[in-house]
Amino acid sequence: GTASSAPLDNIILKRMQGFSAMNKLKRQALMLIASNMAPEQLAGLKAIFEAIDKDNSGSITVDEMKQGLHEQGSVLDQEELDQLIDSLDADKNGTIDYSEFVAGTLSLSTLNKRENLLSAFEKFDTDNSGYLTVDELEAALRGNGGDVSEDIKQIIRECDTDGDGRIDFEEFASMMTAGNESVLQSKSTLRRAKKADIAMSHV
Repeated sequence: GTASSAPLDNIILKRMQGFSAMNKLKRQALMLIASNMAPEQLAGLKAIFEAIDKDNSGSITVDEMKQGLHEQGSVLDQEELDQLIDSLDADKNGTIDYSEFVAGTLSLSTLNKRENLLSAFEKFDTDNSGYLTVDELEAALRGNGGDVSEDIKQIIRECDTDGDGRIDFEEFASMMTAGNESVLQSKSTLRRAKKADIAMSHV
């Protein structure tokens, strides 16, 4: 939950860019998990959000995000900035509210604890079958607006390793944790993670 009080430090930007590159189901799951986090786990991110939200409106506009990036010495072109805002803006109102900001910036090592993943999976698995079906995926993604059929096909292709046309919890968990370090962690953290993996492989 701790984070720099600088308006928008580099790791936070990297996390947002990583979030932007995720498929819609993964982003939706992170939104769900982040909304249930305890306030004390989010103190550092709350300070960053408030520093960017210059007018204290409770949401971050494109201009405020641009200024936050500029103050930190990071420059995105307008297209990159628009893409970043669009991916974080789950309710498509043109701004980023606090829960959306948290989902896009909280450490995935926190978000992707197994109990959090299971809770999100169970919310999506509305018939309690132990599988996410195409209909359940559609219901989960419908809040993003527009036609989600291509997104669902992509998610099935990515996740459905046993080819049964649905996603079980292990497939869901694998999707949620795949590629996190390479996208979101600093090089030093990544090196430590790799060392830990090597060490574990000899246990």
